[in-house]
Amino acid sequence: MNQKTKRLKNLKQKQAKGETLSKEERTEKKRLHADFKNKIASLQFGNLKPEEDYTDEEKEHVAALSSKLKQEYAQKKVTEEGHPNHPAGEAGKAMLTRMNESHGPLTQWGLSQLDFGEQDHILDIGCGGGACLSRLSKLVKDGTFVGIDYAKTSVEATKQFNQSLIQDGKLQVYEASVSEMPFDDESFDKIVTVESYYFWPDFDNDMKEVFRVLKKGGHFLLIAEIYDQKTLSQEVRENIKKYNMRNLNLDQFVEVFEQTGFADIALHVKPHQRWIAVEGVKAQ
Repeated sequence: MNQKTKRLKNLKQKQAKGETLSKEERTEKKRLHADFKNKIASLQFGNLKPEEDYTDEEKEHVAALSSKLKQEYAQKKVTEEGHPNHPAGEAGKAMLTRMNESHGPLTQWGLSQLDFGEQDHILDIGCGGGACLSRLSKLVKDGTFVGIDYAKTSVEATKQFNQSLIQDGKLQVYEASVSEMPFDDESFDKIVTVESYYFWPDFDNDMKEVFRVLKKGGHFLLIAEIYDQKTLSQEVRENIKKYNMRNLNLDQFVEVFEQTGFADIALHVKPHQRWIAVEGVKAQ
C-alpha cells in the first residue's frame, strides 16, 4: 500500500469514527479518491471477453460473487460505523442487529459446552443485542436471567429483543460495567460472556469481579470467535489492532483463569474454526 492509499484510508477511517474533516482534508480526500479511481481504470486485465459472450453459468458465477462482495462490504461498513467496543446511535443499533444474527452459530456452539441446571440464575456480561439471553431462556426454561452492558444502546436493544422475558419477570437488564457490577457476592449459578472480553477495561481485575458474583460451585464460560494463533489472517490481525482488541492465546487464558481462582479449567476449541470457549468453576 503506497502513501497516497494509506492517507486515503486514514481519512476514511477518521470519518467512520465520527470525526469531522477539515476543509483541507475534505479537498485532499476528494483528490486522492479521484487519483485512486483513475489508477484502477488504467489497469490492464488481459484479454477479457465481452460480457455478451459469457455463458449462463459464468454470468451466474459473476452475479453470485458480486452479491457476496456487496454483502461483505455492507457488513464491514455497519461494524465500522457502529463502533463494536461501544455501540451508539442508529449505526450501533444496526450493528447489534447484525451481530445477533452473525454470532448465532458461535453462541449456540459455546453454550453447548455448559451443563445448565433447570432453575439456574444466569448472568450475561456484555449482553449486546440480547440474542444470547434469548438462547439461554430456551435452554433453561425455568431459569432467571440478568444482562449487563456498559453501552446504553446495547441495554435498549436487549430489552427490546427480550420484551416477553422481561414482562414474564424472568429477565432484568442493567447498564453497568464488568469492572463494578451491582450484585451481591455469590449471586449467580452461571455466568457467560460472548464476544465481549476483548474490550473489558481491566481484564485481571474484571475477572476477579466475575469470580466475586459467582456462587461456589458455579461455572463461568467465556466465548470468543478468535484467539491468538498462527493461522489468524492478516485482515483479522489488522482488525484486532484497529479496534484495540484483547486477544489471548491458550496458555494466557489458562493463566488468567488460574490466577483468578477458578478450578477445573477447560478449553473448548471448535475444529477447523477460530472459536474458543473457556470454562472455569468456582470451588465449593
